[in-house]
Amino acid sequence: YSYRGFDIGNHFVEYAGFECEWARYPDEARRRAFCAEYLGEGASDAEVDALVLEAEALSLSTHQFWGVWAALQSTMSTLDFDYKAYANDRWAEYFRRKPAVVAQVEMFLASKQS
Repeated sequence: YSYRGFDIGNHFVEYAGFECEWARYPDEARRRAFCAEYLGEGASDAEVDALVLEAEALSLSTHQFWGVWAALQSTMSTLDFDYKAYANDRWAEYFRRKPAVVAQVEMFLASKQS
């Protein structure tokens, strides 16, 4: 079991594949459509917005999770795969996206306190 936001965020990140082609990450319209479908008929725009943000925030955790996993695999796996490079790619994307995602979360939280 994991949080729905983690699973959905990971789903979006997986568009990039093992090649870490981050340009494949789904755009906002596609992420919103996915989240609206996930929530089902009758979901409000606010509910969809909240789930999109939840997935975005927890997508950062997926980079941490898979980055650590790949670093460990680089020391143990006998498969012909550059786990070290994959770990570096995941952590680089985490640090690249973190400021924007944190800013989105902070704006969301501030709007809830008004």
